[in-house]
Amino acid sequence: MILGLSKKTLAILGAALVIAVGAIVYQSSGCTTVTDVTPERGSHGYRVWSNDVFKSFTHRGQDICVPEGWFTVGAVSEGEGTAKYERGKTGILVRKDAFGLRVLEPTNSSFRVNVYYPLTLPRADVEKLFTLVAGTFSNVGAWYGDKVVADRKPHSVIVTTGLLPDEQVYPDPSERVTSLIASPKAERGEGLLIHAVVHLYNRFSGELGYQGAQWPFNAGEFQELEATWAETGLSTHPEAGFTRLNYLYRVHSALVAQKPELVTDPPFNDAEAFNAITPTILVKPGSPYLDFQYGHYVLAPLTMVAIDTLLTDRATGLSVYSILKDIHTGKRTGFMEAVSAVLPDKDMKQINAWIIADAQIPVSLIQRAIARYDQ
Repeated sequence: MILGLSKKTLAILGAALVIAVGAIVYQSSGCTTVTDVTPERGSHGYRVWSNDVFKSFTHRGQDICVPEGWFTVGAVSEGEGTAKYERGKTGILVRKDAFGLRVLEPTNSSFRVNVYYPLTLPRADVEKLFTLVAGTFSNVGAWYGDKVVADRKPHSVIVTTGLLPDEQVYPDPSERVTSLIASPKAERGEGLLIHAVVHLYNRFSGELGYQGAQWPFNAGEFQELEATWAETGLSTHPEAGFTRLNYLYRVHSALVAQKPELVTDPPFNDAEAFNAITPTILVKPGSPYLDFQYGHYVLAPLTMVAIDTLLTDRATGLSVYSILKDIHTGKRTGFMEAVSAVLPDKDMKQINAWIIADAQIPVSLIQRAIARYDQ
């Protein structure tokens, strides 16, 4: 015995042990029961959050108890009353009497999409969200040369719109689940959805051979080049280019001018860390967090947008969309190889400076792109 406690008492205490891993859980009947969670912010909202109908939680890859009357969303596997989720990604549970389920089979897509949505949303808004999800999978699938197949791959989309009045809930996107924070009129929600669906092809599909030919970019950098450009380039929202690219260019200009006071939005609102950013898309492993945030999510899409404008200005007959589609479908190999074949040397020198240094991208290139993208 320990401190006068019997083995039986210790066993009972051990069974009720609380393990703090972002969610408050306890062991019961061989699985881990999710109770309350401590909210935890991520890049686009609360990645960990719960109320009486929704639970997004961290875990250790153990069996999670699934309460009767609840859906699992994005589980790796399920047993009788249990589920496993991907390590390092949030798990999601939603109550069946509070969430609906619509199964979509988009065109130009090998995916079957299970959309979970709050029943509190107006029906007209929900139908628009179904159209948005199906359209995004179809548009991205066409870009990658995907086709409808008899045995579609399952993927879940969890709509978190309306869970909080003034905040977003955004569980981790992964190979199995994508979060949608959009209202029918919100271009940012569509952009994040596009980004996540692109990664289903360029990160999780297993057919990544072309990414080894994208010098000077490694596979991870090229994945973000595609996904961050696609947020605007594939958007159907009429103001997506203006809203998103103006924000990205404001961050870019502030860094070039070393004026952090021009950026007030996280994660770039730490003046000391902002001024210490190394401004390159080719971010070295182990670099500070903001180097990756700036290089991959600000400089990368702006560079791609500027290249797109140059391809139009020089009457090449090509675009970022067409070159990447040719690469996806095996008609081309290298992106920069294709660009350098049609642009003059002075343009390529400028592009290389944007990639590796802090040379400012001319605002006129971004403005002309906005005019095209927002038509």
